[in-house]
Amino acid sequence: MKVKGNVLIIIITILTIISFYNNPISSAIYNYYIYIYIAFVFIALIFKLITKNFKLSKNELIIVTILFIHIILAIFLNNNTNGGFVTIIGTIILIYFFKDITYTKLTYKILLISFLLLGLYLTYISKNVITDRIKYINPNLIGQLLLLSTVIINTLKTKLNIKEIHIIIINFIFIYGIFTCQSRASLVVTIIYLIIIYIPILRNILRNKKARKICYITIILITLAIPYIYVYLYNNNITLQIFSFSDKNFFSGRQQIWIYLINHFKNFGDLFWGIGTNTNMLEVAKNANPHNVILFLIMNTGIVGMVMYLLYIYNIIFTIKEENYCTENVIGILALLLCGAFETIIVFAPINVFMCILIGMNFTKKSNKEEKQEQYIKKY
Repeated sequence: MKVKGNVLIIIITILTIISFYNNPISSAIYNYYIYIYIAFVFIALIFKLITKNFKLSKNELIIVTILFIHIILAIFLNNNTNGGFVTIIGTIILIYFFKDITYTKLTYKILLISFLLLGLYLTYISKNVITDRIKYINPNLIGQLLLLSTVIINTLKTKLNIKEIHIIIINFIFIYGIFTCQSRASLVVTIIYLIIIYIPILRNILRNKKARKICYITIILITLAIPYIYVYLYNNNITLQIFSFSDKNFFSGRQQIWIYLINHFKNFGDLFWGIGTNTNMLEVAKNANPHNVILFLIMNTGIVGMVMYLLYIYNIIFTIKEENYCTENVIGILALLLCGAFETIIVFAPINVFMCILIGMNFTKKSNKEEKQEQYIKKY
């Protein structure tokens, strides 16, 4: 399982990273990526069935059972054939698969090289995305990928014994890339993430499980509140001039999607079962992306599915053993969740894969060097 599992991680990493470059092969992979994702989830499930390695806790079993039953019912009731539920189910299976893999140094090195090259490439093209309007990639997607690259590279620095000065330089380069592509949410979240992992007192506070639980719940509440606050500001013609570096308007168009969804969810049936991705939201926007993780989950699976999905991630994060805990990793996962207030980042298939890989890393025992470094930071 160790060798085969790491081979699968390497294959999906290379395929996913290639999909973000600007060439015909990359475009083909990107356009059909959801099928690659489904195939990978299916292979991961087959591996678990073959090895007969079932280690679901009682809480996980209850959560997953309720979630799957509710999703199946929601699919039939909403005639949902657009696949919005795929990454929701995929998250459960992939985390279940990755957490039983012992990650190798080779896997870490390939992840590092892949995200370093991707981050540098995206930073290089970031300004052109705004000035020349490169069609194949969205500025906000660049921001999300640079945030993800920052989290993964910082997570790998102790695992691969990378010099701190090199990581700091990379962090500044990636922040510059996010700044120039004017991805506001990703910029704010990346800065918050780096402040937390570089200030020892904040690192140590969030080593406390209770503090992390409060942080997780707060992020969920913020993500839920943002659409309502944003719509309120729009309806009352209130503009906040807090992103003067950006040429974008404060109201980006999300308010139209959020107004549509908020009105739908006033109906108990729509709130409970969701409305599916076959909704007429296409009349409001060019795509059915709700730009908010909570709204995406309710839209596809209803409020029960949303609660069960977030409970599953909560349960996994807070069953990580203390000796395996990595600040850069766990805070990075929370950062991705926070970015979900304005994007569907954690349920977007190419990023969802790496969130699951990050979670899986926390179940691989730390090296002695990592342990010593954590102990050193605790002193200050």
